[in-house]
Amino acid sequence: MSYRSTRASRAEAMADLTHWHSMFGPIEDDLSPVLAVVTDEQFDKYGPDVTGEQRDALLDGTLEVYGVGVLRAFTPPHPRRGQFHVDTATFTWSLIAPSGLEGIYTRAAPKSLAAYAPQL
Repeated sequence: MSYRSTRASRAEAMADLTHWHSMFGPIEDDLSPVLAVVTDEQFDKYGPDVTGEQRDALLDGTLEVYGVGVLRAFTPPHPRRGQFHVDTATFTWSLIAPSGLEGIYTRAAPKSLAAYAPQL
């Protein structure tokens, strides 16, 4: 799944991500949760203060500001298109990761997310 940060708020972006996954994922109308990778809102990947090391770490997935959360979609046309539950041990409130990186998912759900993603 590929997504760019084009929404006004991170909540809206996360809701969009769940909605689009459920509509256009491998299985149409798939409402099962997925784990999403996000990056810290203080990290501006286009900012003048980004070092070469930070950029490389962002691109290869080793930048330490990453966290994971479970995206759950609601059946359209629900006014709230999705929920985002975070693993507080690894998560900092965030913007969507750069296009491509938010498509890194894992099947090993952190324990704090088990209630939201029992089938992962």
